[in-house]
Amino acid sequence: MGGFYGSRWGLDMGILFAVAALACVWGVQMRPYLVNLNRLFSKQLLASGMIQAEKVQSDRSRYRLTQILHALSNHQEYREVTTRRAQEFIQRYPRYQRRALAVAMLVFALLILGAVTRLLESSMVIALIGVGILGLFGVMIALEYLRDSVERSVSLAELNDEDLRGIIVRKRLGGESQ
Repeated sequence: MGGFYGSRWGLDMGILFAVAALACVWGVQMRPYLVNLNRLFSKQLLASGMIQAEKVQSDRSRYRLTQILHALSNHQEYREVTTRRAQEFIQRYPRYQRRALAVAMLVFALLILGAVTRLLESSMVIALIGVGILGLFGVMIALEYLRDSVERSVSLAELNDEDLRGIIVRKRLGGESQ
């Protein structure tokens, strides 16, 4: 009725072990990015004031070494360029969000129209709407990462040269540069 024949159990366990090992490696590599995503999400929850959220602690350095060196090389120019780019992005940020939502709504409307007119099967429409929602989430998360990156660049530009050198020293010693 049921059971394992020959080396089937060993083969299945080997595949399971390989998948588990890959998932472990992937999880370790993706952890810093997922912690950053969690930090961004909690930050938005705290800003809304509607839900109580805790501040997420990250063990990852806030600034990249290349950013710090660029800021140290010509601090005034870095500050001006960063401030100008940040202002441009912050002005466009709500427009980007509205456009992403508008495109998603248009795609969803077309999918529903396809289902109503029987051009698409309803199961296909539901699956494509699910994929569309995931795509919308991805775009919104990417926009939030961009906004966070701009905010970090502006905060780096506001530091003086001594603070920037201190961050480099802490990075070399393995400490936190927040």
